[in-house]
Amino acid sequence: MNKFKDFIEIDKKFQNSINLQLDIDNLSKLNSYIPTHSSILVLDGFLNNVLSDRDKANILIGPYGKGKSHLLLVLLALLNDRKGYRTKKTINKIEKVSKETAEKIKTIQSSVKPFLPVIISGTEKDLNKEFIIALMESLRKNNLMNVAPESDYGKALEVIAKWQKDFKQVYESFKQIVREYGRTVEEFMGELKEMKEEALNIFKEIHPKLTAGSEFMPMTVNNAMTLYGEINRALESYGYGGIYIIFDEFSKYIEGHEKDTFAYDMKILQDICELANNSKKQQIHITFVAHKSIKEYGNALSSDIVNAFKGVEGRLKEVRFVVSAQNNYELIQHVIKKKVSDCKPWFQEQNNKEIIEESYKIPCFSGLFTEKEYKKIIMEGCFPMLPLTAYALLNISEKVAQNERSIFTFLANDEKGSLINIVENGSEELLSVDVVYDYFQNMFRDSISLTNIHNEWLKADYALTKAESLNEEKIIKAEVLDSCSETFKYNGKSYILKMELVTEAETDSLYSVVKDNREDVTVAEATPIVCKVNLAHPFFTRFDQFKKGQDYTPIIAIFKALTLAEIMAPDKGTKFASNVRILFNQSIIQL
Repeated sequence: MNKFKDFIEIDKKFQNSINLQLDIDNLSKLNSYIPTHSSILVLDGFLNNVLSDRDKANILIGPYGKGKSHLLLVLLALLNDRKGYRTKKTINKIEKVSKETAEKIKTIQSSVKPFLPVIISGTEKDLNKEFIIALMESLRKNNLMNVAPESDYGKALEVIAKWQKDFKQVYESFKQIVREYGRTVEEFMGELKEMKEEALNIFKEIHPKLTAGSEFMPMTVNNAMTLYGEINRALESYGYGGIYIIFDEFSKYIEGHEKDTFAYDMKILQDICELANNSKKQQIHITFVAHKSIKEYGNALSSDIVNAFKGVEGRLKEVRFVVSAQNNYELIQHVIKKKVSDCKPWFQEQNNKEIIEESYKIPCFSGLFTEKEYKKIIMEGCFPMLPLTAYALLNISEKVAQNERSIFTFLANDEKGSLINIVENGSEELLSVDVVYDYFQNMFRDSISLTNIHNEWLKADYALTKAESLNEEKIIKAEVLDSCSETFKYNGKSYILKMELVTEAETDSLYSVVKDNREDVTVAEATPIVCKVNLAHPFFTRFDQFKKGQDYTPIIAIFKALTLAEIMAPDKGTKFASNVRILFNQSIIQL
C-alpha cells in the first residue's frame, strides 16, 4: 500500500484561527468560510437583529475552534459591503444552505446603510481607552477621521505643531525638555499618536513650563460611551447606518483581568451595552465572543469578578454557537482532501473492515447517519482516522480546546502529533484514538478547573508509567483506566479501596476517607472505601516535584497506608481513629 502522504492533502486554510483585527479586510479568509446549517442559524439571528432593530447587545458563546470568529468576520463583511461585490462568493455559498438567509443579506445590502466595524481585543489595561483607540483606528482605516472630535492626544499634537510653526524658541525648549525624558521629539509625538498615557502625562507636566504656568486643559471628550454616541450620529451624514462592535476573545480578557479595576471596567461595558440597546435609527450593536459563560467558570473566577459582571450580563442576550456533530464531521471531510479510490486498500484490510463496520452500530453514528451517510462522511470523509478517532477528536476538543489546540489545529497545523505531521512523516496505518490523547494531553494536564478531565488525565498518566507494551499504552489512552482501585480483605470482610485524585479548592483537607456501609452501594459483598487526595491543596503547590502523574505515586502510597490504618485501627482497640486524619489535615496546612 502507498503511504498517506502520497495521496492525502490537508486544506491549510483551516490552519490558523481568525484574528478579527488582522483579518477584517482579508478576502481569502472571507472566501474560505464554509456555511453549515448551524452557523447559518446564528448568522440569521444577527441579521434579524439588524433588520428588526432589536437585541443589539449579545454574547456569543461556543467552544474554541468551532468558527465563531470566522462567522463574525463574515457578518461584518456582509454589513459593510454596500453593493455586495466583495461578498458575492460568500453569499452564493450561503444561498446553497439557506435561500432565506441569502435573501435577508441582499435586503440589508440594498436597503440598510453599512455599519462601521470596530474590534476590541481587551489587551489594554484601561478599557475605556481601548474602546476609544479601537474606534479611532476604524475611522482612520475608513478615511473618516474628520468625523472624530479631537482627543487630548490630538490636541497635544496640535499644540506642538503650532509651537514648531509660530513659536520657534518655545519649540526648541520643548525639544530640550523632551530629551531629558529620554525621547526625541519624533518618538514623543509617535507615542501621542498611539495614545500612550505616559506621553500625555509628560506633556501635561511640560506645558506649564513653556506657557507661563498655563495648564493643559483641552476640554475634549474622553468618555467612550459619549464618544461613540457622538460619532454614531455624525456617521449618518457619511452614509453609515451605525457601528458594529465586536469584543473578541472576551473569555481571555475575563480570565486575565486584574481584580482591582474590574468593577470600573464593568461600568464601561454596562454603559456601552445600554448605549447599544437604546440606539434607534443609527444603530449600535455590540457582540462579545466567549468560549463559555461566566456561570461555567465555577470556582475558577473570584466572587468579586462574578458579581461585578452581573450588571453587564443582565444587558446581554446569550447566543449559543452550537455546531451539530454532523456539521463537524462534514467540516473534517472538507479539510482532508483525497481520492476515495486511493483509500480502498485500507478499507479492504480485514481488521480495519471489521472495526469500521462494528463502529456503525454504536449510537453516536447509527443515531446520526444512515449507512450510506456513514460510509461517505465518516469512513471515507474522515480517513485516515478510524471512526472512533474522529468521534474522540470532536468530543475532546469540545471540552478542552483552546485557540492554540483545537479540531482544526489537529488537522492542519504542522506540529508534533497533528494529523498533517503524522501524514507527512510517512504513516500508513489508520489513526487510532491514542493520537487524540497525545495531541491534547497538555490540555488535560492544565484543565485544573475541569476536575473530571484533569483527574482522568492524572490516572491515565499514572497508569502509563506501568504499561509494558505499545498496545497497552494505546488501551490506557483510549480507555483512561482507573488504575487506583483494588479489593482487599481484613478480618473476614471484603473492601474495595479507590484512590481518587480531586481538585477541591473550597476545602482545607489534604485527604479525606469515606466508608459506605449502605446495602445499595455494596458490590459483591465488598464495602466501598474512597480516599480522596486533594490536588488543589496548598501542599502540592509548594513543591516542584508534582508536575506529572507518576510524581504522585509515592504520595498516593502514603495516603493509601493512612486510609488502611484508619480502617484497621478500631479492631486494634483504637477509638476515633479518624481523629488522626482530622489532626493531620489541620497540621499540614500550617507546615
